[in-house]
Amino acid sequence: FRHLDSKNIAPAGKDMNNCSACHHQFDEAGQRLVYVKGQENSCRYCHLDQAQDGAISLQQASHQQCLNCHLTLARKGVDKPMPLSCRECHGAAAQMELAKKNKGIVAGLKGQEIPRLQRGQPDATLVMYNPQKAPGKSDKLVTMPPVPFNHAAHEKYNDSCRVCHHAAMDSCSSCHTLGGATEGGFVTFEQAMHRRTSQQSCIGCHAATQQARADCAGCHNSISQAQTPDLASCQQCHTPITGVVSSPQQKAAMAASLLENRRAAGTFPMNDIPDKVVIKGLSDQYKPVEMKHRKHVLDLMKGMENSHLAAHFHADPGTMCQGCHHNSPASKTPPACVSCHPKTQGVAAGAMEPSRPGLQAAYHGQCMSCHRDMGVKPAATSCNECHQPKQQKAALVR
Repeated sequence: FRHLDSKNIAPAGKDMNNCSACHHQFDEAGQRLVYVKGQENSCRYCHLDQAQDGAISLQQASHQQCLNCHLTLARKGVDKPMPLSCRECHGAAAQMELAKKNKGIVAGLKGQEIPRLQRGQPDATLVMYNPQKAPGKSDKLVTMPPVPFNHAAHEKYNDSCRVCHHAAMDSCSSCHTLGGATEGGFVTFEQAMHRRTSQQSCIGCHAATQQARADCAGCHNSISQAQTPDLASCQQCHTPITGVVSSPQQKAAMAASLLENRRAAGTFPMNDIPDKVVIKGLSDQYKPVEMKHRKHVLDLMKGMENSHLAAHFHADPGTMCQGCHHNSPASKTPPACVSCHPKTQGVAAGAMEPSRPGLQAAYHGQCMSCHRDMGVKPAATSCNECHQPKQQKAALVR
């Protein structure tokens, strides 16, 4: 934004903005660098770590482009000094100072929000497979229903377009085909959207990154990630539509309509949620545990109130409850833990199902893991803050 807003960086030709001062493409016919409006890409798309296919390395391109510009501005006597040495860009002290300046710039902006980078991108669109049809071919390809995608919101949550558009600014389906192609490293379209180990995929980002946040980890770390999703999981994102939707304008309009109808995070009415639950099935040396049940629910709801992602996936009442009341249908009156986890240990518990913990282990595993992963008090190791010891009878003195 500092560069876009600078009056010292002159645009090339008659262009109104100064994007043309840096962004360029190689014109094969003219054998020269040219600026193409609306096709501004990341430097990394052409300039890799090592020089390749006639393009200099990213390090060379950055130093050549940035330093030459800074030196030119310095010679012109620009009032704000340009970084000209290694430590002024790469040094820790300089970067800390730059971070302070950035905060000052944001604080001075209306609404304290940096204006959006414009490249003709839609506010919303439909993520769907767009095969490159051969001329004259009209076979209808049946694929999964599209996913309405809030493009503007995702821009705010990420550092750059490269987080998703990792190799080019083209459509995902231009490289990732249904069956896999050389251009996409034989990663299929389905894998590009659902691979859990990839930060560029929808599922990879949502599951590996967002669910690992402290507000989410308490529940999601204990929920098993099914390798084969069920129909309900697919329908959370994939939305059937009617009519023909092909042009970017049609996709944007349809996506905006579908996104507008999404609901906020919901739960059962608070009057139906017990204020306190007394866990006493195993009380022996310690008093029963009094759990502030409704407070736990309210704290979880508060952690989701500013997240559109969490709101969408927790819209149905009872979804949030599944973090603790797992492996049973969502209900206002879920079955007690002892319904599945036996009080007895050892042979009796293992005989039923070796992988299912007994009641004591289930309680401790659920509560302690959640407190540890979410970083909340009492600490997972503070036994006496949950368990109050019973008064022991005084020993007889002989």
